[in-house]
Amino acid sequence: MDDECPECGASIPPTGTCRDNFDTLQAIEWSFPDGVGETVHYRAVSAYILQHPESMGYSQEAFAALRSALSDNLHNDVPISDCRRRMRQKFDGETRVQRQPCDPLPRSQTTSWPVTVMDLVLASPDKEEYAEYATQWADSVLEELRL
Repeated sequence: MDDECPECGASIPPTGTCRDNFDTLQAIEWSFPDGVGETVHYRAVSAYILQHPESMGYSQEAFAALRSALSDNLHNDVPISDCRRRMRQKFDGETRVQRQPCDPLPRSQTTSWPVTVMDLVLASPDKEEYAEYATQWADSVLEELRL
């Protein structure tokens, strides 16, 4: 019997973690000749991070900045290079991406996400479908975080 990820609700094997699902997803990306491209990769990684704020260790500020950058990429066609540059500028120096032990956790009201990393892993998509699924996943995460 599979267990559920406490952060996103995805099915995980009893001896595994949701991070194992994410690692499998990354292997799927690398299985495509020439990969999936930086935009698709950015969307998939960002969706995973936003669904896993506790285990990924992001501070509230970094969580909000990533959410904003992903939204700008998806809805305002901001290039990934601009999103990454903005994050580097915001978190250069003393501002930390990683949460400190005394910092509060970023939280969302969502406990059951409509799309998770496991949905992409189980879909076994071709490269074009993967790009579409990753974009839908990222968009669904942003939609849930708006609630």
